[in-house]
Amino acid sequence: MFDVPFSKPELLPIQWGVVIGASLVAALTDVHRRQIPNLLTFPLLACGLLTSFALRGPIGLADGLAACVILALPYVYLFVFANGGAGDAKLMAALGAWLGVFNGLVVLASVALAGVVLAIGWTLIHRRKPVSIPAMPYGVAISIGVCCAATGLWLMRLS
Repeated sequence: MFDVPFSKPELLPIQWGVVIGASLVAALTDVHRRQIPNLLTFPLLACGLLTSFALRGPIGLADGLAACVILALPYVYLFVFANGGAGDAKLMAALGAWLGVFNGLVVLASVALAGVVLAIGWTLIHRRKPVSIPAMPYGVAISIGVCCAATGLWLMRLS
């Protein structure tokens, strides 16, 4: 059986439920308002770190903090150097707090892949317009990546 280090498998559905729900809210607000609100990301981050500590003690907190950094770092880089959104970085950090390093790395890879696929589609849809291509709401890619990662890890657990 496939098992994640330092996890409590019976609580993973709750953690994934929070992460999937938050990513869906982020996607909707990103499409509607073109931003991912701090009112979503900051409480999500704080509750994720508290939950990691409550479930697994100091090791869980360390795992959550490490995942925050690992998941946010590429998006902080995009924010600083490529005009990416700060909300994307904050959301990814918050998701890492809930999921830990192992699940977080799966999410990071899935979100990156979803982002590439959506960016290609976005460019193809908007390429014929005479004005420059509008920025893609990356919260959608994050939500799709989270859902794909959750599904993939769930299927792994079943095998």
